[in-house]
Amino acid sequence: MATETSITRHIILLCSILSATSIMAAPITLDDVSATRVEDTNRDGRGDRIIPSYLFLGNAKTPMDFHPIFVFQMKGAGSGAAISEANFAVTQTGNFGPAKFPEVDLIALRVSDHHAVLLSDYHSTGTPIMKGFAGEKGAGVELKTMDKAGSNAMTRFLQRHWKEGAYLFLTLRGGSGIQLPYDNTIANGYGFGNVDEIWNEHSTDARISITTNPQHKPKKNATTHVLLKAAGMTIHSKRQ
Repeated sequence: MATETSITRHIILLCSILSATSIMAAPITLDDVSATRVEDTNRDGRGDRIIPSYLFLGNAKTPMDFHPIFVFQMKGAGSGAAISEANFAVTQTGNFGPAKFPEVDLIALRVSDHHAVLLSDYHSTGTPIMKGFAGEKGAGVELKTMDKAGSNAMTRFLQRHWKEGAYLFLTLRGGSGIQLPYDNTIANGYGFGNVDEIWNEHSTDARISITTNPQHKPKKNATTHVLLKAAGMTIHSKRQ
């Protein structure tokens, strides 16, 4: 009888573990699939050219200004209602000049079924997510992450706009009343994201980290059913 009880307890414990595993919060990581910037070649405040290249914000003492664009395919959450927390992070690879604008703001541009960057991504208003996300604060080269307010804003945006399989477009822009065009009499900007000098899909370290919560109470799955049935068969066999 003791052996039967022990077997039953072990199988029930395994069933409980399987059920608990199915409802634990699941982490999701989205990678930048673009590594693209939009350039304002005549410095009129509007995008003129799209190029897969170094993700620079501002002006590098050139006749054109730059805005980096980050693109993430939304996969894994299923729906916005499942998202409980979201964060964006990217390495600031340098402060060049140093830049005349001390703050860099993070902006959500749009959600689209297509991953192509548009010229309008340079200048479209979008939705402000976090002011002062990057810039001169901290070290010139370091991983930039969101504060609590920024994370809350990103979470709300994804909860409202999540579309499984679609693409989310983010950008970084000069903040705190920046006037365009950026001053080009000196190097005046920041670099982001590229871990080496290869500019293609997944070549940056830009990431969105998402935590999801269960939306439904756990149901007895097929594995649990088989294990419970096995428990009954084992006990029946022992009694015979």
